[in-house]
Amino acid sequence: LIEADDFDLDEGFGRVGAINFSTARPAVDMYLTRDDDGIFSASPLTSIADSTFSGMIDLEEGEYRLRLTAIGDKTVVFDADTVDIREDTNHFYIIMDFALDSDSVLVLEIQGDGLTRQLLDESTPARLRLFNGIADYSAVDLYFGDTSVQPSFENIQFREMTDYLD
Repeated sequence: LIEADDFDLDEGFGRVGAINFSTARPAVDMYLTRDDDGIFSASPLTSIADSTFSGMIDLEEGEYRLRLTAIGDKTVVFDADTVDIREDTNHFYIIMDFALDSDSVLVLEIQGDGLTRQLLDESTPARLRLFNGIADYSAVDLYFGDTSVQPSFENIQFREMTDYLD
């Protein structure tokens, strides 16, 4: 359960937070840079150890490029390409796992209303998308609940990022 203070900066800022549940890569640096900027001259937005929450970080709204590296290393192990930080919105990046023998990764991105108090409250408005970085599976379906119905995300190819789902 994640709680974040209500905020309404009304000045063009959103909030970014990350949780790392990976046991294979117990600590990562997260870079959010403007698309034209590389990470070599940038500092990580945050460093996230195993099963810890980065806290919420205010970031000017706009398009950024999200990349993960091992702590202190500039070699990119995950590149989400362009992400859109929206005003008065909480953006959570949940790093689910890396494969032990490759750079495969599963990352879930959730965007919640700026007034959100609890991430897991079923009445909370949110958007989410999925990146399939599991090299052992060419395509995956993702269900929330009953697997006898249409999947929420269907036939997501390896290294594919889905559109947002409300």
